[in-house]
Amino acid sequence: WTPTVRCWGGKRVDWVSDQISRAKKLDQLPKVVIVVVGTNDMRWMSRPKTKARMRGLVKQIGPRREILWVNTYSSGGDRFTRPKERWFNRQLRKVAREHANMTIVNWSGIARARGVRFEDGLHYRPKGRRIMAEVITDSLNSTLGSGGVVNGAPGE
Repeated sequence: WTPTVRCWGGKRVDWVSDQISRAKKLDQLPKVVIVVVGTNDMRWMSRPKTKARMRGLVKQIGPRREILWVNTYSSGGDRFTRPKERWFNRQLRKVAREHANMTIVNWSGIARARGVRFEDGLHYRPKGRRIMAEVITDSLNSTLGSGGVVNGAPGE
């Protein structure tokens, strides 16, 4: 597979929705969409609004694309508390049960088991970033296989 990478730091689910709309208009939304967002939603969390945004984003991506949503892993400090992490990840599981094309990448469980540390309460140390990249790559390979095509939606 050949990835199309678009990364923006410090964004929330609502901002990603705007980027999905833009990518669809430009016919640039890939067959597999990897979503790594949620930590910043914990900071400003309005639970009803966040739940609606999560569901809206999955609906917006649509049923013809695979969604790999990486769950959140928090340091437990400041506004990024473990109860907020657990709440967000629980909502992800609920959304995934409603959408057969959505898979949760269990970053929280893997990061905790492998002792991923934070530089500043929010950002991972280099080893943690490498582990996260491996976890996402493994999930994508599992979804598509090493010879899969990422660009274009199924049937397009």
